[in-house]
Amino acid sequence: SILAIVSKLFAYLRMNLMAYYYGRSIAADAYCVAFSILEFFRQLIAGATLVSAIIPVCRAVLISDDKSRISNVASNLLFIFSSLMIIILVCWFLFGPALYSWIFGIIQTHNADFVSKSETLTLSVRLLHFMFPVIVLFAIVSVSTAILHSYKKFTAPAVAPLLLNIGIISSI
Repeated sequence: SILAIVSKLFAYLRMNLMAYYYGRSIAADAYCVAFSILEFFRQLIAGATLVSAIIPVCRAVLISDDKSRISNVASNLLFIFSSLMIIILVCWFLFGPALYSWIFGIIQTHNADFVSKSETLTLSVRLLHFMFPVIVLFAIVSVSTAILHSYKKFTAPAVAPLLLNIGIISSI
């Protein structure tokens, strides 16, 4: 839980650095919109729900004391969720711009403060096309987290969000 607090502090630092370096600009608006949509999909597809669903399966296999079976379950889960994420990724690249325009219209309705709506939309779509493939990695991390939790190993999964925030901070 201390690592979760440290990760939240780094997220706060990340947001403050973004505000300091980019201020109120088209780039900042576009990044915030793209990151929010990416975070929504991460929570929807590869969030805590996925981890909570996988842990009982892995625990049941571990209790049966069949070590080769847990390896098969883990590799099958990784393959299934990675394949699913790749399919979602391909669909996103095919249908994403239309979906994104619709989502952007909703955001624009609730937040009329965007600097330039058409430029922000264009830049957001470009940013999200670069950022969205990381959803495959998020799925792999989520399955790995579930497997580690079933082994009662909690430190490594708690470090992942911290490393994400450090990576984003270092790129600013």
